[in-house]
Amino acid sequence: QVLRSIGNGIRKLARKTGGICCRQDGDTFLVYCLHQEDYGQLLREFESGLFNEKETAERISLRFGIYINAKREPNVEERFVRAKIAAERTKDDPQKNVNLYDLV
Repeated sequence: QVLRSIGNGIRKLARKTGGICCRQDGDTFLVYCLHQEDYGQLLREFESGLFNEKETAERISLRFGIYINAKREPNVEERFVRAKIAAERTKDDPQKNVNLYDLV
């Protein structure tokens, strides 16, 4: 039920941003969309209505990795690899769930 809720939220996010989305595996979802001016606000809106039960929301940790230099990397798979690297960097900081890939 939790994965279904996240998947539905991801689908709405992709529609809102003109992007596409998929579930890569297990609990990893991917969204490919046009550049956004404020990713933090976009993701706060995404999270705001995601779960109905407060207990569920407290037990779920969402991390977002964003690769914004798509023009530098023509390979789409590599773009997702870099976004995932950015997301992994948020593991050690409970106050941060969004990270941009900033390496060249």
